[in-house]
Amino acid sequence: MNGNLPDEETALIALIDYATRSFRDTADQDYISARMSYRAGLIEPFLWSGLHAIEKYLKAILLFNEKKSKKCGHNIEKLLHRVKEIEGLDLRLPESVESFIRYLNRFGENRYFEGGVLLDSHALDNLDETVWYIRRYCFYIKEFESDYYRNARRIPPLEQEQHPKRQNLSGGVLEEIIKNESAAYDYLIWENFFYVGLSLF
Repeated sequence: MNGNLPDEETALIALIDYATRSFRDTADQDYISARMSYRAGLIEPFLWSGLHAIEKYLKAILLFNEKKSKKCGHNIEKLLHRVKEIEGLDLRLPESVESFIRYLNRFGENRYFEGGVLLDSHALDNLDETVWYIRRYCFYIKEFESDYYRNARRIPPLEQEQHPKRQNLSGGVLEEIIKNESAAYDYLIWENFFYVGLSLF
């Protein structure tokens, strides 16, 4: 950490680093775990990992905007509501994404088979879409001039939706997997419209 930075900037850098490593990066890993489970026909692990991925992405967004997620727990509907309250975020989500979030919130925590699970035939596509729409907000959006930390380029939401392949996060786990074609590469791109052919920079 640069000792010459003002205390408030040092604290902000630490917050951004924490949001990135502890929430966005682990959410990326949960997302891949969900896709692996789906491909293996493991319904409950797919839903559980999918729930945790979305939960961590939403909590990352709150942290990047210096907001709290207390009293939300694993409830991703509450977390989404908290994210929607962030002033100036310009959150743009299709109804299909909000519907899948409600679905995951209902069935994702069924680890101990407390009730029946209904897996939609488009569940994987819905997860991919939801991750893409939520994850694109997972960086520090406010202006922040520092030689220590600089964000990925900012692509307007409408352009992102028209050209999803152009939107990626600098230093993201998913981007690194695609760039290096690591062991998780096949699980990430398998039948994945949003992350096949992603334009990296």
